[in-house]
Amino acid sequence: MDSHELPLSYRQVFEKLKSQIDTALKSGLKSQSPAFIEEFAYTYLQCLSTFSQIKAHPQWQNYLHPCQKLIVQANVLLYPEEETSFSGLLESFWVKLPAQMWENRYFHLLSFSIILVTTFIGFIIVHQNFEMAPIMMPTFLRSSHELEAYLFSKSAQKTMLTTGRNYGVGAKTLFASFLFMNNLKVAIICFISGFLFGIPTFILLIQTGLMLGALPALFYNGDLIGLGAWLLPHGVPEISAIILAGGAGLRIGFTMLHPGSDGIGKALKKAIKSVTGTIFLCTILLIWAAIVESFVRQSTLSDSERYFIAALSFIPLFLLFARSYFAYRQCNQGVP
Repeated sequence: MDSHELPLSYRQVFEKLKSQIDTALKSGLKSQSPAFIEEFAYTYLQCLSTFSQIKAHPQWQNYLHPCQKLIVQANVLLYPEEETSFSGLLESFWVKLPAQMWENRYFHLLSFSIILVTTFIGFIIVHQNFEMAPIMMPTFLRSSHELEAYLFSKSAQKTMLTTGRNYGVGAKTLFASFLFMNNLKVAIICFISGFLFGIPTFILLIQTGLMLGALPALFYNGDLIGLGAWLLPHGVPEISAIILAGGAGLRIGFTMLHPGSDGIGKALKKAIKSVTGTIFLCTILLIWAAIVESFVRQSTLSDSERYFIAALSFIPLFLLFARSYFAYRQCNQGVP
């Protein structure tokens, strides 16, 4: 046999692969029997092994291209990429994304509980001891003089609640972009911190709750109704996003601590896949919150109109939560 000629056994395995490819292309791989698909996959693996042998011999280089072409064709048939279509995107938004929320409902509930409990704790602490307020408040409100003004001065409270109402559209748009990026950073930290066993996520949720409790404590004897009208329209989507991001981070942290029998690699891959839709939803909520905070909070709307907007904000969130239950059942029970 000529040393430049491919061995018969090598040629036979590639001829067999070509025959199987022709059959799959003619009538479709999905229409073939499981036995055919199994044999096709086995032949494909044989060809991969044989191809590595061919590459190792310079005298067989002329066979590389046709053999590689057959291997690529077989790979495409056996492992087709998922097509991106409108119906596929619709299914992701209508089924997969809400189903992920329900799958991680206990972690989201834990995130919500942490914020709720620490909000009450923060309110009680600041209401009883004003000096504790600077520890819990954001940087721009940490001045003791400003905090004391909010506690005792109605004019200072009014200034805070009405700042920005005379800004133009350009300034409000820029402010909305800044708010979105800042809040998105907090949400991302909540999620990424899950890889540190969820400890920073837990701390960040506590800080968020303490801050939410401290602010109404400062306004308790002042314009508390005005504070609610100032805070709730954008607070509903914003805090919802933090709760969801916190839940996602806690899910990752729990997986780090309890990977199960599959090992940390597979467990983390599964956990990350289960929260990707939630992170996307957080982004949508934060865009919504930034727009409301910039254009509604800094508007001349009355308190009653602001409370009405806040109440309306609960409707899509409630519908999404209800949808998550049915989407989860659909994914796990095969409901058409």
